[in-house]
Amino acid sequence: MKIILDKIKKYLLKDDISIKHIEVIDGIRVLAIGLIAWFHIWQQSWLAPYFMIGNRSFSLMPLPRAGYLWVDMFILLSAFQLFLPHAKQMLFGDKTISTSQYYKRRARRILPSYILSIIICLYFALFAGEYQTFNFLLKDLLSHFTFTQTFWTETYLWTKLNVVLWTIAILVQFYIIFPLLSKSFKKFPAATFLIMCGIGIIFRMLFVNKSPLPSMFVNQLPAFFDVFAIGMLGAYIFIKINTVKYHFFMPVFTIISIASLVVIYYAMADLASVVGNDNLQYWQSMNRSWTAVIFLVFLISSAYSMKWYRYIFSNKIMVFLSSISFNFYIWHQYIAVKLKIWNFPYSDFLYPNFAGDRRWQYLYTFLSFGISLLFAWLITWLYEGKLIPFIMQYKKQEN
Repeated sequence: MKIILDKIKKYLLKDDISIKHIEVIDGIRVLAIGLIAWFHIWQQSWLAPYFMIGNRSFSLMPLPRAGYLWVDMFILLSAFQLFLPHAKQMLFGDKTISTSQYYKRRARRILPSYILSIIICLYFALFAGEYQTFNFLLKDLLSHFTFTQTFWTETYLWTKLNVVLWTIAILVQFYIIFPLLSKSFKKFPAATFLIMCGIGIIFRMLFVNKSPLPSMFVNQLPAFFDVFAIGMLGAYIFIKINTVKYHFFMPVFTIISIASLVVIYYAMADLASVVGNDNLQYWQSMNRSWTAVIFLVFLISSAYSMKWYRYIFSNKIMVFLSSISFNFYIWHQYIAVKLKIWNFPYSDFLYPNFAGDRRWQYLYTFLSFGISLLFAWLITWLYEGKLIPFIMQYKKQEN
């Protein structure tokens, strides 16, 4: 009995959760971006995932078909992490960085790879003659450099640059107003939370549910305000839990995390069953708030789960993949589309996805993921890790 109690103390009671580095976030970010990427690559390959147990076939089609639902988790994670220092300040009085430092850090994190993506994509678009008019070229460039491409249909839905950059634009728009929102949240938490949720829900009711073009509005900044609010509240809840005796509840948190994943899967299955593009946007509009709550439950319960379970999200592979996830997110869809246009890997069929060329589907999916990961690692290590610091150091020496 004593041995059992000693093991409980060692692996459970003394297993403190750090609020400085939330270890499971690495794996959760990889999971979110991986499922989003799977959706984009599946759009090109049409490779249906299934497995056999005996004579029975089991499909996992909701995972790639509705993988874009995890964009909301990506958005929620950003708000959660941004507000963590402010949640610590609310509870412990910790200092936060100045607004100018905050903007500098965000710019250093986002701009180098974002600008590089625009330059490379512009080169290929010009080389392929994709711009029919100079006005569209100018508008596409200016809107992307000002993070306003989501404001116009042609630069958001029909851009000749990297289409996934719309997500970065939404995040940057949020980053700009975040200092104001964080101050309001700290002074008037309940009112700010309710107002932000109200903005998100009402915007979607007015501009998505009643719009003939819902895809233009469902991913605008105001349409995510409730997701941002839930992420910010989640940061406060996470810190608050850390102030109480949570250790005995780790097995419960583990069960809750697994259960929330099951709920998310069934939400994805429900979304995957919807027919018609407009109806897909309507589904997102109607269900965004509660799915964000489930994502938050998954995030917090995973953070306070048992050690073996947290390791699934915090092992070295997840840490590495998380370190290159930003550039992987930027490039995976663009690379997948280009591979298909260039007929690489080769297929005898003009449209191998329509023809059901399984050899091509498997090889194409493998190469799309593999090349995107390799490219993301090169940019993260060589461009962000070597070239950008060298340029910054050179500028400091000149000054």
